[in-house]
Amino acid sequence: MAASHDSLPAARRRSKRRRFWWSLTLSISLFLVLGVWGLVFLASDHFAISHVEVRGTRLLSPTALAATARAVMAEPVFPFITGDRYWFLPQAALTNELTNRFSRLAAVSITKLDWHTVELKVSERETWGLWCPAEVDSTSDCLYLDGSGIAFAYAPRFSHPPLIVFKSHNLARLIGGQPLPRSVFNSIFNLGPELESILQTNFRQDLALDQVVITEDNDYELHFARRYSGVDSFKVMTTASGLATLAAQLTAALESAAFQSDLKRGHPLEYLDLRFDAKVFYRFHE
Repeated sequence: MAASHDSLPAARRRSKRRRFWWSLTLSISLFLVLGVWGLVFLASDHFAISHVEVRGTRLLSPTALAATARAVMAEPVFPFITGDRYWFLPQAALTNELTNRFSRLAAVSITKLDWHTVELKVSERETWGLWCPAEVDSTSDCLYLDGSGIAFAYAPRFSHPPLIVFKSHNLARLIGGQPLPRSVFNSIFNLGPELESILQTNFRQDLALDQVVITEDNDYELHFARRYSGVDSFKVMTTASGLATLAAQLTAALESAAFQSDLKRGHPLEYLDLRFDAKVFYRFHE
């Protein structure tokens, strides 16, 4: 009787353990079935993205942008689930592919407008300058530069370039490259109007900065010419550190008695060299 009495609680404990494990197994199985069913439902055609709207383009093709987006969304993000489903849209992959493929693209914002429509709101890079070969006096094989001084697209050939031309002797011209550090690039653009005003006051001509050459010694040659025509070109030479005081140096050089005396002879200026603190060098065409 004692053995039988002692074995009763043990049997109950085993029964409880079996019920517990059966309940746990059933719960896990039910959870997995519902999870798989839910995943299949979320990846079904009820949530298929069928429309891609593109807004904000100027020169880029909306059709090409939309086609690229559809190609990225057609790629699987999970086994048997593609990215063209509302809940599984690969926004990071879309952004990376679009900005890498379209160098003119500055930024893209991706918005899910409804269950079946995605909007790509894009902004394109603005052209601030041209990066052209330094070896030849030509505007062929040039690259467009944006406001940060980064090359982003090949430019057509111009008879007279409508933008400031940058030429560098020490750098290979590549998409994504830049002829100058951004700070120097912006400094030159900010200086341009002030220098043009100083020169116009002294030469009585509508002069514009039309070319910047970075020499092999990393000095700068700022070429000025008559606006829109490019004639009567001359250059102002300075160093990287001299950009900060270039306006004051140029004003002092142009207003000096010696320069004003030579200017009155009527010969066109060839260059003005401001690279040396102690002395200014200049030359007029004979």
